[in-house]
Amino acid sequence: MNVKAYMELLTIARLEGINRSDGINAREEALKEWIREWITEVSVSQDVIKNVFTSEEEDALKYYMAGKLSELLMEDCVILDNEPKKITTRLAAIKR
Repeated sequence: MNVKAYMELLTIARLEGINRSDGINAREEALKEWIREWITEVSVSQDVIKNVFTSEEEDALKYYMAGKLSELLMEDCVILDNEPKKITTRLAAIKR
C-alpha cells in the first residue's frame, strides 16, 4: 500500500473532537476526503450476443475485460519499480 495513503488513514483514525459526536463527524469527513483522493473506480463494458457462457468462454471474457480495466487503471494506480535487470509493477486494490 502507498505509505502516504496509509499514514493518512492512521491520522484519520486518531482524530478526536470536543465530544464524541464531533470526533465521529471529523473522522467521517476526513475519510470522505481520503476516499476522493486515494480511491479510484473504473468500469468497462462489452456488448454480447448471448447471455449464457460456458466456463471457458467466461474465463476468456474475464481475461479480456481485465486487460481493458488494467489499461484504465494504469495511469492512476500502477507503480513501476525499475531495478537493475528487473522491472516490477505493483497495484493496490480493494477486494470485492
